[in-house]
Amino acid sequence: MPATAATRPIGPVALTTATTPNHNTHHLTAAEKRAAELRRKAAARHRREVAARRKREAARAKLLAHTHKTKKHAATPTTPAAVVPRASDTLGTDANISPDPNFVTTCLPTDDSINCITEEIEAVYNAQTQEGLQPIPINIDAFSQLSPADQMFVLTDLERVTRGLPPVMALTAQLDTVSAKGAVQMTDPALSGWNLTGGKGAIAWDSNWAGGLNTVGSDYFWLYSDGEGYNIDCTPTNQSGCWQHEDNILAPISGTCSDRAVPQMVMGTATATTAEYGPSEAEIIVQECGGPPSDTVFTWSEARQILGIATT
Repeated sequence: MPATAATRPIGPVALTTATTPNHNTHHLTAAEKRAAELRRKAAARHRREVAARRKREAARAKLLAHTHKTKKHAATPTTPAAVVPRASDTLGTDANISPDPNFVTTCLPTDDSINCITEEIEAVYNAQTQEGLQPIPINIDAFSQLSPADQMFVLTDLERVTRGLPPVMALTAQLDTVSAKGAVQMTDPALSGWNLTGGKGAIAWDSNWAGGLNTVGSDYFWLYSDGEGYNIDCTPTNQSGCWQHEDNILAPISGTCSDRAVPQMVMGTATATTAEYGPSEAEIIVQECGGPPSDTVFTWSEARQILGIATT
């Protein structure tokens, strides 16, 4: 993430010292020595915290700049279905939103503590509010107990349902395996062929990858800071990759099946630990026909019950 700073010329400066006439020196008392030592330790601790924060910021900036371009694939042409517009389409809000609170400076990418998850979800809610959306409350303690892969699934559906889009119905074992390969290889996962478990047929798919972020952090930067400065495929001279991650997550149902039925969405998610980035997250979202694949492992209905989500 490139950073710029504005500077101005600095004129001559003079350093002065002041002394008090007839100052009588004396030895420090034990209490004064303790107080001085405490101040010294506090100053050293502050310097360490500042250095650590700057190191985290520099690492995060590098990682975000290496977010890969997503891929969009479709099978044979299908009959267009009604499209539900995204909130950003109607409000014109495709602009980076700085996280508030700024979890980038307070939480390490590997920190999945309840405090950091709460802070990250609060930032997501604030960004949604800024876009004119109504955040959907969830049981954050229950959310923190889910596996990272299940969290990614839940976050995807929360982003979709908040905008009036149909949810992804389920995670499947087949697509989790596809995503796991992407997470390990630090790239967008790719579906090979168009057949899903149980003889179901895929008609379109999209995929995302992120490195150096936990699941909620990935969701935030995919949805709310996917423009210039964070997305390496989004530059002033080439805008083709701007907001691709957001577009993939918020893709509407875009066709119909051969029997004129409306397709539904399933997905796979996975996380891995890599030497280069630390946390690595990958997801693939597939539109399919023929009903749910036979290898579903976690459904939106189950997630709603666990997290106390009232909306469908």
